[in-house]
Amino acid sequence: MSKKLDGIKIELEYTINDIINAQSKLEAAYRALNEKDLDMAVALLKQAEEIYPKLFNLHNTLGYVYMEKQQYYPAIDEFKKAIELRPGEVAGYNDLSRLYAIHKRFDLSYKYLKKAMKLDPESINIEEDNAYRELLHDKKYSKKMEKLLAIHK
Repeated sequence: MSKKLDGIKIELEYTINDIINAQSKLEAAYRALNEKDLDMAVALLKQAEEIYPKLFNLHNTLGYVYMEKQQYYPAIDEFKKAIELRPGEVAGYNDLSRLYAIHKRFDLSYKYLKKAMKLDPESINIEEDNAYRELLHDKKYSKKMEKLLAIHK
């Protein structure tokens, strides 16, 4: 019995060390982003992912970096990974919705915005977010957006 517990303890410590090391890389990536070094940020985030791929903020941040680098398909993939890791977290849905809105994929933008609003309507300011400006005025979605805003006011 004791050997079994020792094995669990070692596995747990290894996982904790992974999380700490990955978090350290994530923090270094934030510093690189502040210095506008997008390539370094991607490299650090990829290193963090190799160490511990289950960090929500890692994938959400990588999505933002790919957006900044105008690499939209990888950004979409990263936001979707963030959603998979934390389906109850509004940020992944909102960020993916904003990316789709920017690229005039209003059907997908609306789909993910609805999910974000259902999770936490207080954290999203649609009317002041430039990404949603065209979605608010699109012929097909303007009425849907009005209803969505009315439900969550």
